[in-house]
Amino acid sequence: MGDRRPPRPEGRKTSLPAVRRLLRKWDRLHIQEGVLKRKVTERHTGLSLSQIVVPMSKTQELWEKYHNTSGHIGVAKMEALLRKAFYWPGMTTNLREWAATCVGCVQQKRGPEVRAPLVPIVTSYPLETVAIDYLSLGRHCDTYPYLLVMTDLFSKYGWAIPTRDQTAATTTRVLWCHLIQPWGCPERILSNQGAAFESSLVAQLCSLYGCTKVRTTPYRPQGNGACERFNKTLLSLLGTLSQEDQVHWPDHLPTLLQMYNNTIHETTGLTPHFVMFGRHACLPVETAVGAPPLTQRHDLEGWVHKHNQTLHKVYQQVAAKTRESRMRDKDRPCGRCIRSSCHSSSCNPRTEKRTASS
Repeated sequence: MGDRRPPRPEGRKTSLPAVRRLLRKWDRLHIQEGVLKRKVTERHTGLSLSQIVVPMSKTQELWEKYHNTSGHIGVAKMEALLRKAFYWPGMTTNLREWAATCVGCVQQKRGPEVRAPLVPIVTSYPLETVAIDYLSLGRHCDTYPYLLVMTDLFSKYGWAIPTRDQTAATTTRVLWCHLIQPWGCPERILSNQGAAFESSLVAQLCSLYGCTKVRTTPYRPQGNGACERFNKTLLSLLGTLSQEDQVHWPDHLPTLLQMYNNTIHETTGLTPHFVMFGRHACLPVETAVGAPPLTQRHDLEGWVHKHNQTLHKVYQQVAAKTRESRMRDKDRPCGRCIRSSCHSSSCNPRTEKRTASS
């Protein structure tokens, strides 16, 4: 379409509204391998994207494929996920209309619970502080009635490992096998004062790797707010599974976690995966619908330069967005008065390492 001129104004008047909106983006449109595409620059990352312009007759079918495989995420997150590879005029309006009629969304989604946080935990890079907690599914007949959930406080990247119990031995094994071995040991591990987390086994593991173990104030789950929010999200995602899939939920957990980590987080404005790795992941649903690849080709030197630029911009945005979030939370009215003694130093990740006893 490079040398072709846009239609004259009088010709546009006879076009459908969606076509007229598309023609306003004429300079961004191009044809690649017979497919109409739209060039854009991703606002938060600076990456150049080539979005497929989806025919209006195929838009709802595309949405259904993404929506049903992503844990029925909200409109804003779904739009961000789709816009990595696709575009059509009126996308936002369509997504709102379709989500409003989705039975799974109506049954599972609830309004946000407004809570004022305790002491904000400031982080500057991935794996600086990882918060951990146990989530009980309330179904003790299951083979795995619990999940050990872990959240990186900077990137919001999440892990969830099914467990048979909440013992110190299980906690230590999961931390070592699923966090420390594949990802490296974080500088700090934040937890509540549950017996498993305060055990000598966990203390020895932290001592072995030079990791600081910090804890929240007793009976104040808000002190580990990141995990509390992640727990709520996990329960919502698991609740979107069909009755048949509910029986085998551990088999579907990796897929749900993948979608969580590749969905825009409302605090950072980016996906946890992108903040952690500096690149978008390739998802099965994108391959299935023929989405264009998101990774640009570079030589080694060019890739390193571009990757450093991307990470620098990402870290700046995460820091800025997190500050904005803290300021909004600070101005929220509390539901009840909290005495200053609740703001104990044990909520502060800079607390010196303590030796816990079992």
